[in-house]
Amino acid sequence: MPDVSSSRADFGDSLRKLRRGAGMSVNQMATAAGWPSSKVVMIESGQEVPSSGEVATWLTATSSMYAASEIYEQLIALERDFHQSRGQSGRALQLRRLEFEERALSLRVFEPHFVPGLLQTPEYARLRLQVRARLHDRSSGDLEDAVAMRMARQEVLRRKEMRFHFLVAEFGLRSGAYADKAVMQRQVRFLQGVSADNVKLGVLPVGVEWHVNIDHGFWMFDSSQVLIETLTADLRLTQRSELEDYERVFNILADIAVYGNQAEAIFAKITSDLDSDRSVGCE
Repeated sequence: MPDVSSSRADFGDSLRKLRRGAGMSVNQMATAAGWPSSKVVMIESGQEVPSSGEVATWLTATSSMYAASEIYEQLIALERDFHQSRGQSGRALQLRRLEFEERALSLRVFEPHFVPGLLQTPEYARLRLQVRARLHDRSSGDLEDAVAMRMARQEVLRRKEMRFHFLVAEFGLRSGAYADKAVMQRQVRFLQGVSADNVKLGVLPVGVEWHVNIDHGFWMFDSSQVLIETLTADLRLTQRSELEDYERVFNILADIAVYGNQAEAIFAKITSDLDSDRSVGCE
C-alpha cells in the first residue's frame, strides 16, 4: 500500500535540495515566491503539498527548471498515491498502524480531543471510525472489520518489553465528541481500569495552562518517527528537528498531566456527572 506521508517527505526533501542548491535560505525562498516562511517550511517537511503552479514558482525562484521533469513526475506520483490511499479499507489502515506498533519499544501518545485507539472500547471505536468510513463511503462491513482490527491492535499492550505513555485531555473526555453519554461513560470507566505496569496514563486537567500551542494529537514511536492522523492519511515525520520538537512538547505536557489517584478522581468525576445526567461540557 502507498506510504503517502513518506512520499510527501521525499517530495519536500527534493524541493529543499533545490533551494539549498540555489544557495537560498528559507526566508529568501519565501520572499522570492511571495509566500510566508511557514509555507516553505511546511512544504519541505511534507506537511503541505504544493500545487503544480506553486511547484513552477519554486523551480523559477531557485533557477531549477532543469529539474522540472523529475519534480513533476514526483508530484504526479504523490497525487496518485494519495488517491490510492483514500481507497484503502479501514482494516488496511489499522494494519498499517499495527506495523509501526509491533516494531517499536516505546510509544508516546497525545490525544487532546479523543481517547487513543489502543485504549478505546469497541463501541467508542465504532463511533470514531464511522467518521472516516462516511467520508470515504465505506460499507458497514468495512467499518466492522476496522473496529475488529483496532481491538486486535490492543494486544500490543501485553508486550511487557514495550513502554506506553498516553496523555489525554479532560476537556476531550468531557466533550463527548462522536459519543453519546452512555458510550462515553463506559469508555471513561474503561480508562479507570487501565493499570498495567508498562502503561502510563496521564490526564491534562481542565483549567491548567499547557504552555505549548498544540491542538492535534500525535503518536511518537521510540524517538524515530511521529505519526499525525489527518482526515485522509497518516502524516509521518522523521526529520530529527521535528522529532525533537514533538518530544519537547510531549515532555512539557507530561509534566503538567496528573496520574494515579489524581487521574482516577477526574475519571470518577466525569462518570459521576454522567450518572447524574448533567452536562459534561467544560464550564
